[in-house]
Formats: sequence, C-alpha cells, structure tokens
Amino acid sequence: MSSSSTSNSECLEQQIADERDLKAAELAWDLVIQLAKLREQRGLTQSQLADLVGTSQQAISRLENPLYDRHSLRVLREIAAALNAYVDVVVVPEEHVDAYLAHRYQPVLDDPPSAQTTPNADSSPAA
Repeated sequence: MSSSSTSNSECLEQQIADERDLKAAELAWDLVIQLAKLREQRGLTQSQLADLVGTSQQAISRLENPLYDRHSLRVLREIAAALNAYVDVVVVPEEHVDAYLAHRYQPVLDDPPSAQTTPNADSSPAA
C-alpha cells in the first residue's frame, strides 16, 4: 500500500472518529439541556435541587455541564425523581443518531408542564 493510500485511510479514520465525538457531544448537550430546563420549569435553583437530592450545588452544576462525562444512572435517577420525572436510557444505532437528536426530546422541551409539580416523597418515578 502506498503512503498516499495509508494517509487517506488515516484521514478517513480520523474523520469518522471526529464525527463520533461530535455525536457524543450532541448527546451530552441534549442531556444537559433536559436537566437544566426541567429544573428551571420546576422553579428550582441548582442549590434547591441539590438539597432535594442530598448533594451539593456544585454537583448539580457539574451534571449540567456538557463537558462532564461521568453521569451515573443512579444519580440521574435520583435527580429525575426529585424533579418528578423519569430517566429513559436508549441505545441508538449510529445511523439513526441524527433523527434521534432532531425528534426525540424537542416536543417535551417545547411544551411546559400544565402545572408546577413538586416531588412526591411516597413515589419514586425513576425506580
């Protein structure tokens, strides 16, 4: 194989890796936007949500940061329960990520809740 072919192959591999990184970043932004917007719709500050979950305001701020990549399902479920919401984990085939990003959550984010709800200590919707 010529050095030109190898170089082209390496460029293609890097482009594919960059596209995957971009999609991962889009998904991270999607999660961050959902968390922050729902918290705001519920009329909660980061500090108030932290108190409900039993953590610090800094931890909530970190979770709402798209550069943070250590979200745990357990913590996300705890936050969802505090926001009277559910966590939906979906595995999306790479070829469908664009459609998923374009349509999955936009209706939820565009329609504010009809009434402000507060978490119910007796129910845990994210269990």
